[in-house]
Amino acid sequence: VSSFSRAFKATFAMSPGAWRKHDLQVAEKPYLKDPEVAAGYHRVAKRELPEPKIMEVPQRFAAYVRHEGYNRSIRNAWLILKAWASSENRDFSVQYGLHHSNPAWVELDKCRYVACMAIDKPLKVRGVVNQMTIPGGLHAVFRL
Repeated sequence: VSSFSRAFKATFAMSPGAWRKHDLQVAEKPYLKDPEVAAGYHRVAKRELPEPKIMEVPQRFAAYVRHEGYNRSIRNAWLILKAWASSENRDFSVQYGLHHSNPAWVELDKCRYVACMAIDKPLKVRGVVNQMTIPGGLHAVFRL
């Protein structure tokens, strides 16, 4: 518990107990300091986004590339994954983006993201592209 509390405080600059009492609705949105992100936020805020469907999904096997930072450089992770898929003659049509950080609490350049694609057979060699199992269970599914 104490190591969790230390890690939590290092990430969120407050203890877990203080965070539970924190009013997130009035909290500053640090990601809006980036002009490009702010413009996109205000543009998307006016749109009707697709409704997520809560679905029971089976476990999925994925090849992935990790990325740090929520900005245009995320594209590089996808380009690496796409080039790898092409070189391995793999289908690139089913993709998953895994957001591990909430930019409301983590600085944009420290946010963690994983670009994934479905695979039907294990990787022979690991390197920049690795493999994982995305656990089955209830997931919020968006179709874009």
